[in-house]
Amino acid sequence: MNVNDLYNLTQRLFDRQNASNGIVTKSEGASATGVTPVAGTYYAVQFITDCTPTVFTASNSTLAVDVMYPAGTVMYCDVTAITGDNNSIYALYKV
Repeated sequence: MNVNDLYNLTQRLFDRQNASNGIVTKSEGASATGVTPVAGTYYAVQFITDCTPTVFTASNSTLAVDVMYPAGTVMYCDVTAITGDNNSIYALYKV
């Protein structure tokens, strides 16, 4: 590992810590028709309200679905898809 590699690694870590690549905030509707899946590549999900995802997948992890994640929980993983339950709010941090 050379100086350039260390600089690039430090920059990527800084970008992730500061969400400089952006976030997506998702608020699910009050009925099943208002629940829409999110697909993409995100490095973390933060549950703003209690949430019981019906779909929660990551390329590098095994995640539980139909389990309530309390508000304030942050999951760091390579999130590729998530569908929350009714009235749930969560933030996805972009890679």
